[in-house]
Amino acid sequence: MSAEASNDDPQGGTLDDRGDVLSWDIFGQVGAALLRHQGPSDPLARLAIKRLIAAGESQSALRLTAYYNSIQPLHNLYHGFIYYDAAGDLRGDAKVPAISVGTEFGATFPVIAVTGDKSFLRRWPVAGTSHVSFPEMKEYIDVETLRDGFLKSPDGKPISVTQTTMGCMQNPLWSNVPTELVLNAAYEHLNRWIKDGTASPAAPQFERNPDGTLKRNTDGELLGGIRLPQLIAPTGKTSGFNSGPGTCRLSGFHHDYSPAELKARYHDHAGYVREVDKATQEVLKAGFILPYDAEQVRQSANAADVFLENGEDVNTDQQTKGDIEVEELVRTSASWNGTAYGSYPEGVAEPVVAKITIPAHKELTWHSHPMPSFAYILSGEITVEDKEGNKKHFTAGEVMPETVNTAHRGIVGDEPAIFIVFYARTKGMPLSQPAKLAIGQLQETSRMRSSVLQIAQQLSANVVFIVALLVTAGWLLSPLRWIPARV
Repeated sequence: MSAEASNDDPQGGTLDDRGDVLSWDIFGQVGAALLRHQGPSDPLARLAIKRLIAAGESQSALRLTAYYNSIQPLHNLYHGFIYYDAAGDLRGDAKVPAISVGTEFGATFPVIAVTGDKSFLRRWPVAGTSHVSFPEMKEYIDVETLRDGFLKSPDGKPISVTQTTMGCMQNPLWSNVPTELVLNAAYEHLNRWIKDGTASPAAPQFERNPDGTLKRNTDGELLGGIRLPQLIAPTGKTSGFNSGPGTCRLSGFHHDYSPAELKARYHDHAGYVREVDKATQEVLKAGFILPYDAEQVRQSANAADVFLENGEDVNTDQQTKGDIEVEELVRTSASWNGTAYGSYPEGVAEPVVAKITIPAHKELTWHSHPMPSFAYILSGEITVEDKEGNKKHFTAGEVMPETVNTAHRGIVGDEPAIFIVFYARTKGMPLSQPAKLAIGQLQETSRMRSSVLQIAQQLSANVVFIVALLVTAGWLLSPLRWIPARV
């Protein structure tokens, strides 16, 4: 059913509207139909199912917790279970393998902060992770949400999940530690566990204080858990937590290190690659990432542009060669309000660099830019805000990464503000365009924020059905790529 569908049955009567209580029955019937090849169509194209894996994330994982404890023992339909942030308390007498991959955020959420393995259960907590990782959000969830148009702004335009997560204290949103690498390994281990009884490895758990709170080091990093190379050898600070209204708490954040911080940590590119390789080898040996993913991590480190390949620093705050001084002013993958940049505009490149002077106390009209642009503030100050209520203040010497296709405006301070602006445009593209806000849009924004969680709750049961349907087709599912199941 689509989000806009009504409860009217086109063949007469009304659809059953008892809510999520029906999710378990639907989930069981979908699995049974796939196993028995029942129904008017054959979604598996006559493929024979050898192992049926149930999977769910977030609230869908909690639905699967109840299914595992109460319904699976009655029918023994599924051969294994994957939980992503995470399973609640699972019964210990079941002999159906299960792996629960947890995040740093989930470890503070009481209902899924359960610890301890059992005979047929492994809990794999991943340090430094938000409820969803930045790669998952950027390359999968936000893309799908915008494509399907399920979430909309007050003026009816499709928006992403990231765009609905507004007003958070830390930006850009989402942790850079990719939980999906551990999920890939979880599917591989679970498949083997089901196939030949080889139990999946036990993972180190998050360390806790006597009062049950999570232990952290002096840098605020969580102690214990599966520690991926992106956490051990990072190129920026990342966290599974954030603060602010609505769903900010689960979003986490990531901040790129400055060139000086990178130099102090690794000295040069070779030092960075060594640290990544060491961390990758450790987590690969422990079985929590796959060889394919380990190789991808190594290749990414070798290709990273944080240092020159010959070991000579390129990204220092002030690099001097003779009388040449280089100071990097900004390096970012997101605009000032935390929205991730996508691809550059297609077409013939025709960039523009402009010097702009705005009088004191000037309040600019609402407008948007169709391309990435960056304003270096020569003098003065300006406060910018977008239509969602996000605000940020910039002063002389700072660089303002502008938003793309997002209505915003600026208010200049007590002195005229002078900018040098670089527009990464293509030929014929306007530098800016007016944006009209609908009447009452700002008031509606707050109502939209409060409804996001309700929308997610309505979707949650459906998510687990879709995931189970896909994984049973003889393929192992991850949010970012498909891996053929080894049978």
